[in-house]
Amino acid sequence: MVVGLRGMIGYTAVIAVSQKGVSGSILAEEPIFERMDHTESSDSDFYQLGFEYLVRADRSYDGPGLYNLVEPGGLLAPETGPKVFILTPWPTPAERRRGIRTRFRWQRKIDQLRANLAGVFGREPAVVGYTRRSREDVEGHTPTGTRPWASIGGRAIVEVDMNDQQIELEPSIVASLGRWRLWVEERMVHSEAFCP
Repeated sequence: MVVGLRGMIGYTAVIAVSQKGVSGSILAEEPIFERMDHTESSDSDFYQLGFEYLVRADRSYDGPGLYNLVEPGGLLAPETGPKVFILTPWPTPAERRRGIRTRFRWQRKIDQLRANLAGVFGREPAVVGYTRRSREDVEGHTPTGTRPWASIGGRAIVEVDMNDQQIELEPSIVASLGRWRLWVEERMVHSEAFCP
């Protein structure tokens, strides 16, 4: 099974993987991190439009919020061993020339999000940077018969292999181990075995 996000041209994503499944959410750069006039959004707007949306989304078209998913028996409940990742862009060379010297483009807001998510999951999520690319690099320009066309970046993939490894417990008893991997662009950032 493969679950993915594509078209990452500046947004931040929160991906959680547990023994029960995968959850992914996108936080758009505008208006969550910056306003339409390209000034940074206020902390209260960021909290309300970003974090509150993640944890409380319960409209049928948005799916359940994280608070629903971490309840006992839920997809991301503590007993399912969830691992949480924040995928966010690094500053572009142009942004660095304009004086942004932080590791991530929205470092302060990412630190706030990380702390807020730690309150939900009981531990801080890992933060993974990615290179912001042009729309053409993300959507592609070579026809492949499907849309979007082939591209070189702007994607994250959670790959789940339910039969990654066979382990012989006794001469006549074999057990399967599954494995999931998180890829950001061409880089595997996490891999973990589990008992299906």
